[in-house]
Amino acid sequence: MTGARLGLLVLVSCGPQATGPAERRPANDPQGLAAAAERLMVSSLELDYEAPMRPHPGIVMRQRAVDMYLGACRAGDRPSCWHAAYVQPPRLTGPERRAALWLVGRNCLAGDQMSCRALIADDFRQFGFAGRATEACQDGLAAGCENAAEEEALRAGADPWQARRPWLEHGCTIGDARCCHRLADLAAEHGVSSLVVEKWRSRAVDRARDECAAGVARSCELLHQADPRDPGAAGRMVAAAGEGCRAGLIDECQLLGSPSTDDRALRIHGMGRYCAVQGFGCLQLADLHLRDAPGPDREPAKARDAYETACQLHDQNNCVELARLYLAGALTEPVAGRALRLVDWLCRNEYPDACGLKPPE
Repeated sequence: MTGARLGLLVLVSCGPQATGPAERRPANDPQGLAAAAERLMVSSLELDYEAPMRPHPGIVMRQRAVDMYLGACRAGDRPSCWHAAYVQPPRLTGPERRAALWLVGRNCLAGDQMSCRALIADDFRQFGFAGRATEACQDGLAAGCENAAEEEALRAGADPWQARRPWLEHGCTIGDARCCHRLADLAAEHGVSSLVVEKWRSRAVDRARDECAAGVARSCELLHQADPRDPGAAGRMVAAAGEGCRAGLIDECQLLGSPSTDDRALRIHGMGRYCAVQGFGCLQLADLHLRDAPGPDREPAKARDAYETACQLHDQNNCVELARLYLAGALTEPVAGRALRLVDWLCRNEYPDACGLKPPE
């Protein structure tokens, strides 16, 4: 049984929009491919109350959307490159996602600043280049340097600091605030001279100022963390994150949805898109609609939809909490018996926390 679609903006206003049935589009029609991908993304959010007991049909739709975005990207539509790289599921380690990420990197090196901003996302920097991180770093992509540092640390065994250091130093040297900041933190942890640590930390702040002035939201966040007393730092961060989120930079949507944003509507918008596109942040979105909302603004149905999206499309561990809330009466079941069917399926599929939720026979 299907239910209402999660009431979120997905990629609307980030690219060409279309309605109606999918049309056949030639491979060299990037706008048509992007519009078709967006329709699939919207359809993928239709809630199915038989999931996860059976696979949610939206998972297949999302794979098709990634293929279409990648086609649009290869045909020259740069935003489609980061759309293809952000969407989950499928996971980041899939070949289509890796291909999209390399194309984002190529566009960044060609001078597209929004593509460079897209590469700041945590999951891209930690493992997005999958075995080719050193090549990306040597090509001048700072995201590849941070990725290479983590890959080399995993191979290093006893001394991960020395394995990370040259790659982070290279990223810092080519002007990346995050590499400088990460280098300073790790150096401090490993007892490096405070003078050296402060040199890297100062470089991180200097570079972050330049990047924040250019609209890089994560660098504005770094400045805000470095000096919480700066009254303008949080405002600059929120303004930059809002711009990035509107462009489909889902990492910046996450930042817009954080407690650093005072405006509750902006937080809901940012966390909603983060939930819809990547599946992370759905529980925080539910809290914004319920636990963290003033009494008159509480929207239990929207909180339930956020939980259901997390459960059905992303991580079944979230289904355990959802079932608990249904059984406690904190949320109303969308269909009768939903909670008990979830508990039974979870318990049979090695989610032991769910077994204790079963009511006594």
